[in-house]
Amino acid sequence: MRIVRLRPHHMMCLLNFGGEGYSSEFVRNFWEILECLELGSEMLVVEGGDDICRACPHFAGECRMSEKGEVFVRGLDRRALEKLGLKKNEVLDLKKLVEKVLKIPEKELAEVCSGCIWLRRCYSQLFKG
Repeated sequence: MRIVRLRPHHMMCLLNFGGEGYSSEFVRNFWEILECLELGSEMLVVEGGDDICRACPHFAGECRMSEKGEVFVRGLDRRALEKLGLKKNEVLDLKKLVEKVLKIPEKELAEVCSGCIWLRRCYSQLFKG
């Protein structure tokens, strides 16, 4: 099995991905990554671009979604890394990640993901019941 390379904020996104994204290639790639993880692949915590970024039309070695895209996503990564209690180059599986994400209080999730364009959708899915 392959090891999926993921930046910390994408680990937060995994639990509520619903098939929306920046392009059809991005969405297809995301589904493939989720399938790999559900089949038992592990994930490696990385800094910077990862296996999800590679299919994003806004990625060219760094996030170029806006003028300060990379600065913004690195802030998301830093906050996610801290809240998940992970370290760069750590390896974990999907079950362990789910446990870590579900331990984050609802209020703190909004703070970790502050400014993300997907926050409203993700937030409502994670805490819908």
